[in-house]
Amino acid sequence: MAREHGLNPIDLKNERATKKEFESVIKKQKPVCLILNGHGDDGMVVGQKNEVLVSLGDNHQLLDGTIVYARACRAAAGLGAKTVGIIKAPKTFIGYVHDFLFFLNNTQTATPLRDDYAAPCLNASNAIPEALLKGHTAAEAVHKSEEHTKKEIQYLLTHYSPAASHILFALRWNKAVMQLYGDKTAHL
Repeated sequence: MAREHGLNPIDLKNERATKKEFESVIKKQKPVCLILNGHGDDGMVVGQKNEVLVSLGDNHQLLDGTIVYARACRAAAGLGAKTVGIIKAPKTFIGYVHDFLFFLNNTQTATPLRDDYAAPCLNASNAIPEALLKGHTAAEAVHKSEEHTKKEIQYLLTHYSPAASHILFALRWNKAVMQLYGDKTAHL
């Protein structure tokens, strides 16, 4: 999708999701937008083998001037709340101040986006980077995610599934704990 909009994505997945690689790529490429997908905690996002990629007080200055979307538990509570607005900090940070929730169907864990339990939450959260890549502002991207969440909730309320109550809880929870810090009008 990024290439369709004239952007050159850098994908650090699997064994490339290390601190050394992350720092090297950020310093060389100076991206305007970072989409981080990993595990997190207050003030950090981790990559391969739970190696810390970026953390508050260590290398958060690498995020300087960027639009950051982090689908990582609690990362926004530190990296977003405590860095936006200071010198050498992200321009905008969208993320989750508590755990990001989704459920997996044990028979579909290898393909989460095709997993009927995980897809509603993942698709709603994916609406943020998709909107950013299309040139929408940070606030519009969050709104698109909220609208997607509402549609998923409406669908689940009218279509029975054994996991519906769990998925509904996760959708509502993720919407409640998503936070946008910084420049709401930032866009690519």
